[in-house]
This record gives sequence, C-alpha cells and structure tokens, in this order.
Amino acid sequence: MVKDNQRVPLGTKRLTVFKVKGTDCVTCGKKGTHFVLESHIDMVDNPGTALQAHLNLYTEDDTLMTVDHIVALADGGAKDMTNLQPMCKPCNGEKSSIKDKEKRARTEEIKSARL
Repeated sequence: MVKDNQRVPLGTKRLTVFKVKGTDCVTCGKKGTHFVLESHIDMVDNPGTALQAHLNLYTEDDTLMTVDHIVALADGGAKDMTNLQPMCKPCNGEKSSIKDKEKRARTEEIKSARL
C-alpha cells in the first residue's frame, strides 16, 4: 500500500497485536471498528523528514485504539507480543496516570522511611 509516495508498512507489531489479540480495549471493551490511513512527521527517529504513512485503528466514535505494554518497558516489561494488548487511548492514559501516582507514592514512602 502506498500513500504520499511512501509505502505503508502492513506487518508492524502494532497491527499484528490487533490481528492476533483483537481490536477490543481490554479495559473498557470499546471495539476498534475501522482503520484510517494517515500520515505524520516522524519527530523522534527522523526529525524534519517527509511524512510517514501508517494505519490507525479507531472505534465507532473515533476514539484512537493503541497498543499498551502490560508491564511498562521502564518496569522491565518485554517488547514482545506476550506483553502487548489492545487498549483505547483514554484507558491507556488513565493507566499511565495510575502508574505515575503509584510510583510517586512509593517514592514518598521510601523518602519517609529514610528520615
């Protein structure tokens, strides 16, 4: 598949997660219903380069579906399929907020114990 003169990779790990594990959010159950061919500028790996074409999965109400690391990479989680799951963007954001609060609480406990 080609968009904006660029090949759209169809064998990505992200798309494989949706194929193998389904398109429903593991937290709230929202269902990914349609893919949209989109482009963005890759500001991480190739800043300032041409648009990068990719497929995004959305729900019926246009909520973006993401691929979540069950155990965060920062916490030692693996980069393989066993540690990946489909999750809608709002649930993924909420999970991140909860994890951040837990980490802050643990840090405060450690600091208090040292005093």
